[in-house]
Amino acid sequence: MRQPLGVGLACYVSVERKADSIHEDLFTRVIVLEYNNEDFIFAQNDLTDIDYRF
Repeated sequence: MRQPLGVGLACYVSVERKADSIHEDLFTRVIVLEYNNEDFIFAQNDLTDIDYRF
C-alpha cells in the first residue's frame, strides 16, 4: 500500500519536511518456519519506522 505524497519524512525532527516524490518502492520480506508444530515468523522491512496501525 503506497502512502500518499506529502507524508512527513523520518529523521527530520527539527525541520518539517514532507515527501514530494517517490525515490524507490519499499518492501517487506517474510519467512515462516515450522518446527515441532510451532510457527516462527521473521520479517525484514525496508523502513526506519512502523506506526501503531501496522
